[in-house]
Formats: sequence, structure tokens, C-alpha cells
Amino acid sequence: MVGRDVCAYGVERPWSKVTRIFVRDLTEGSDGSGLGIGQADFTTWRLLDKMDVDVTLVNAITACCPESAKIPLSFQTDREAIDAALKTLRPYHREDIRIVHIKNTLELTNLMVSVGCLDFFKGKESPMIDEAEVGLEFDSSGNLISGLFDQKIRG
Repeated sequence: MVGRDVCAYGVERPWSKVTRIFVRDLTEGSDGSGLGIGQADFTTWRLLDKMDVDVTLVNAITACCPESAKIPLSFQTDREAIDAALKTLRPYHREDIRIVHIKNTLELTNLMVSVGCLDFFKGKESPMIDEAEVGLEFDSSGNLISGLFDQKIRG
């Protein structure tokens, strides 16, 4: 849960308040459905190219939540989207920023988190914390190199 629900009838949750959400891509398992993209603030043109508009529309109408299919600010590369997202955080100190990178919403056992998140995870029973310093790495096209998060926190 990210603490937000765009649906008019959605439930407000008191925890896990997320300020910005960047969604990089769709998995093959989505069958082109972009339902839920309306919760994101930033995305990529890559995701939009993979999104099957007809499938997404049917799913949004069936769920009685057209808001869940609204298109967020869209960028050509991951780097551009992340830069834009970080520019919208006010006020902040670099060490306080909490960034969580997940592979997808069905695989939440491996996370890559920023230093600002480590105190939250310390003392918790399930996650194993590996404090190796790994930053976000981008390829020559400006997109995140996948697989980085596999070594940070394992539940």
C-alpha cells in the first residue's frame, strides 16, 4: 500500500504516505493493462508505448475507477523522470530522502532503498539489511540498469 487511492470511493490509509511515484514499465503479465497508472506521478514513454489503451479502458470502467487510468507526467528516460520527481520534493535534506525501488508490485520481497529508509527497516524482524552502497546506475540511454535492487534488502 502506498497510502493513496485515486478512486473516488477509495480508502485513505493512515500509513505509508508516499509523496511521489515513478512507474518505469509494464510487465508482460499486465497484458498491456495500465490500470493503476493513475496513482503514479511520473512514467516513461516506454510504458505508454506498451499500454493497450482498449484493455486499460475496459479495466478502468469495470473497476468503476476511470481515475486509475489517468496518464502521469511522462518522460523519454528513467533518468529524466527521476530527476523531475526529485525536483518536486520540498523541503528536503539529501540524507532524509526515502527512495524505494521495487521490481514490480507482485515481488515485494527484494527492495533497494536509500539511506534515509534504513532506520525504518532496522529492528524489523523480516528484512535482512545489506548496507552495501549501490547507487542508481543508468545505461547510456538514461534508463536504470535492472537487477540492482536484488542485493539491498531481502525479506
